[in-house]
Amino acid sequence: MLSSLGLTTEQLSQVEQLFTSSTQRFGQSSLDRLKQALLSQDLSPPQGNRWQQPKIFFPFLKSKPWYENNEIDGVQTLVSMANTIQGELEHALTLKKNYECSDKTGYNGQWNIFYLSRSPLLVDERIKYNQQCCPSTVEALKSLPRFAGTAWFSALNPHSSIPAHFGDTNLKLNLHLGLIVPDDCALRVAEESKAFLHHDCLIFADSFEHEAWNNSDTTRITLFADIWHPELTDAEVFVLSQLQAMYDVAIQQQRTQDIGGKHFLDNEKWWVL
Repeated sequence: MLSSLGLTTEQLSQVEQLFTSSTQRFGQSSLDRLKQALLSQDLSPPQGNRWQQPKIFFPFLKSKPWYENNEIDGVQTLVSMANTIQGELEHALTLKKNYECSDKTGYNGQWNIFYLSRSPLLVDERIKYNQQCCPSTVEALKSLPRFAGTAWFSALNPHSSIPAHFGDTNLKLNLHLGLIVPDDCALRVAEESKAFLHHDCLIFADSFEHEAWNNSDTTRITLFADIWHPELTDAEVFVLSQLQAMYDVAIQQQRTQDIGGKHFLDNEKWWVL
């Protein structure tokens, strides 16, 4: 399975070393179920569940579409900082810099993103600038012990929608903290839809089919973050974080990135409040 991730021979050797050192650190059996899964020739989702169809499925984790705030460590602390986070968001909007159109295809209208965090190995000057604009938001994300490294302000413009799709794996959950939330903005995960909440969170497993819409006349903006599944152990999270960094670099090297500003919205007033 690891060879399918596009890792080089040198990186595969690094993975082997990572497992050896992590086993010494966390205990002999601490990574047994992760090793078993990664050595499997089939990590496809189980048949018969049309709602959950990620590309990579780890069978040792329980699956459900929605999670409550109290099921995820650190969420209440994040919520308590919503006013401060919204203030930094509004400041970032006035700068008219570094928002970019999402590169995902198939959505209707306009979905724009202001990156706050990505893989530590992929941080560029724009993300550093964004973090300097929003230091309290970056600090607030640290209140999530299982923060998986990716966060952004997610802006869905009026009468826009993101069509139904699946995340890549069931290893992570998605979190949205509502900051600017007009009426008639919602998220469907599997068979249940929930409205976005002002200064509160929606947490869901994006391995389930999900879609979002904004049928209002103003822009909806949330703080998005991905978090590791709560049933993963500390040892598994440590190793998966390292594997993710290797994978991100491998993918980045395969892409020809347009850094000329084609997809950026600098100096544009694109939102409606």
